[in-house]
Amino acid sequence: MPPPPDRDRTSRQTEAKALFAALRDHAVEAMLLAEKARTDPARFRDHAYYGFREKLTDFQALASLLERRIDETAKDWRLRQEGSAAKAEEARQQFDRLDLMMLSLFVRTSRRYFTLLAISDTRALGAAERLSRDLQALHEALRRLREPAMRGRADPTLEAELTTAILILNDLIGRQTPLTDFDAAPGRGG
Repeated sequence: MPPPPDRDRTSRQTEAKALFAALRDHAVEAMLLAEKARTDPARFRDHAYYGFREKLTDFQALASLLERRIDETAKDWRLRQEGSAAKAEEARQQFDRLDLMMLSLFVRTSRRYFTLLAISDTRALGAAERLSRDLQALHEALRRLREPAMRGRADPTLEAELTTAILILNDLIGRQTPLTDFDAAPGRGG
């Protein structure tokens, strides 16, 4: 027997609140990791920047779940017609602000980090491959920034910072020595 609609609605709202609290916690942790990554390029080997990126990935996974839950809960609120459309809109706005803040944090942290990394003499083994994945993430952020829904909401300097990070990263990748492919070495019989 399915649960009564009110209980199901309440559990979705409770889950949405819990997801939003977890999302805020991840955002705070990501901000702390971003600060570490921005201040010391030598931490590349210690993975401070990648700790930030990992936390950002967790944030994005939670954000995806929460966005679906907000949409479902908003539908319930609208169906009840108790002036709840404002609640649904407020929940969406809070989510959008947090999502935009994390996108901005990612762009600014990446630009600062890659700027510091570009002037550092040390690179980790396999950096070219890792940096290529970073470049894909930056291009995805640029795509998101250019979406019509983002226009007018994001800081106008964000796209320029992102473009700068992409240029720096392209330069870094171009200066890296790729890992040797020993299977392609001359003299291998086969």
